[in-house]
Amino acid sequence: MDSMNVKVSLYQMDSLKGDIRSNLKKAESAAEETAARKNDILMLPEFWTTGFDLPNIKKYSKDELDSIINHISRIAKKYNIAIIGTTPQKFNNKIYNTAFLFDKDGKEVANYNKLHLFRLMDEHKFIEPGRDISVFQTQWGKCGLTICFDLRFPELFRKIAEKNVKIIFIPAYWPEPRLEHWRILLRARAIENQVFIIGCNRCTINQKLKFGFSAVIDPEGKILAEAGTQEILMHAELDVNKIDRTRKKFNLLDNRRKDIY
Repeated sequence: MDSMNVKVSLYQMDSLKGDIRSNLKKAESAAEETAARKNDILMLPEFWTTGFDLPNIKKYSKDELDSIINHISRIAKKYNIAIIGTTPQKFNNKIYNTAFLFDKDGKEVANYNKLHLFRLMDEHKFIEPGRDISVFQTQWGKCGLTICFDLRFPELFRKIAEKNVKIIFIPAYWPEPRLEHWRILLRARAIENQVFIIGCNRCTINQKLKFGFSAVIDPEGKILAEAGTQEILMHAELDVNKIDRTRKKFNLLDNRRKDIY
């Protein structure tokens, strides 16, 4: 198999609550730099378009939310990069926390509605839970989408990994005091499934509540890149074929006792 590398930029950004225009402008600047570096993917955090504006989330019209998606599509096409992140979406008058991947042509390749809603922040009171996993084909192989709180559910990641997925993306809004859980679980999900895990978290610039530690983890649990708590656009290069080399030496999926669980 020929070498297959993918270059990823993660924008650990401070999303401004309710200020869609400013958030889109910031993301476009990150897209411009991602393209200038000749990277393939720009990844953004959970709810980067609106912030975690749950009490007001139903006030966004469907047209307004659709226009966000159209704008992201235009940015992806303009800079010839793929873009991943989450934004509120409205279907049948219900709001979902929807992750997406737009390819370099501005085409929506995949979307995913968050399965596990975070009750400690009342997400379940404003958001409708999803019902399906997301696995999709890209030029780098099969990939999967999850969102934030999903990280705590290993069975979801195993179900995705069993579909021969190479990379699982996790846009997130994961704050203190549980940042160490975030860091540990990112590595655990990579190690136990022998896949690349890419987690892009939100950060804050002038607020007491700290976020951050976006990271790229390889199939053996090695940290390829990790941020601190500041706003940053960071970069990593993934050797996708390392998954096959890792599993050839020691394939956890083949050793699992499927007759029992």
